[in-house]
Amino acid sequence: YTPRGIEALRTTADRAGVRMVSSVSALNIAGDFGMRGADIDRGAVTFAMAAAHRVIDLGVQLGLEVLRITEPNVNPDRLDGALQCLEAFGEALRILGDYAIDRGVRLVIENYGLFSEQVNWSLDAADHPAVGTLYDPCNYHRIGEDPLGALRSLGQRVYYVHLKDAFRDDPRDPNSLFEGSRWPPSVAVGEGEIDWGPILAELNGFYDGYLCIEYEIAEDVMGGTRASIEHIRRVADAHNVGIDP
Repeated sequence: YTPRGIEALRTTADRAGVRMVSSVSALNIAGDFGMRGADIDRGAVTFAMAAAHRVIDLGVQLGLEVLRITEPNVNPDRLDGALQCLEAFGEALRILGDYAIDRGVRLVIENYGLFSEQVNWSLDAADHPAVGTLYDPCNYHRIGEDPLGALRSLGQRVYYVHLKDAFRDDPRDPNSLFEGSRWPPSVAVGEGEIDWGPILAELNGFYDGYLCIEYEIAEDVMGGTRASIEHIRRVADAHNVGIDP
């Protein structure tokens, strides 16, 4: 990521008609807690925080607006420490939020395996205007939380949105997505079980950010992405929700 490399990437995006707005990182920034609730040493935390500052710097150079820094998770064997774990993430995000706000970008955490209440624990601890959440309805659906209820719980803390669909009892091997994945690949929006109309209507009441299609099957990424966009547009029209191209 030299200045020349950054400029080359921006030029490539411009020529392709692509506007880069976000990035994804998964950094262990939370005190003595890893993203899966496992213990990590202090040196790893120091390294992760330094990496997070670097991610912010690169995001600014690339002209990004929203940076997903981490995806906290709770170890099922350590639920008694979940609040402490997620508050540790929030405290780290508060520090990073000071750095981000001075550079005009916002930071988000994603709900990978977390309930909305637990996401709010981190955001309460962060208590920073530059720190919010990436709302992924599919991730809530997969763990048994109503995605619409989760959205209402999070409200204006939603700074970015991923759209994908899924079946809660999907029989496919999770490792077909990547080794060690918690779930199998998602499906195109509209091909799974999520009711998208109420979600889009709720978002329309306060959210003016991006809707990012997250289609996970590389072999058919263009087809799945197009199908997702078409479904979202149909549902939005049916619920009088305006979506910019």
